[in-house]
Amino acid sequence: MLSEVDDKTRVRPNGGDGESWDAYVSVTDAEAPFAEFEAKRVRVVHPPVDHDFYGNREFAVRDIGAYVIAFAHDIEA
Repeated sequence: MLSEVDDKTRVRPNGGDGESWDAYVSVTDAEAPFAEFEAKRVRVVHPPVDHDFYGNREFAVRDIGAYVIAFAHDIEA
């Protein structure tokens, strides 16, 4: 999933405020890639957390280009 905005001045690649992401990836188990990224010392923006209001467990990392990439799975799954 990628973000899209009507007002192009709101586009803030590379994390902007630290609360937003540049890409959002759905996975079957967010814990597995988190453990792998953590072992490789990838920069973690936030560890896995449950977001009950939209039903996902997600974490986010910052890649070498400073983009924030979130990974998540459906809590019900």
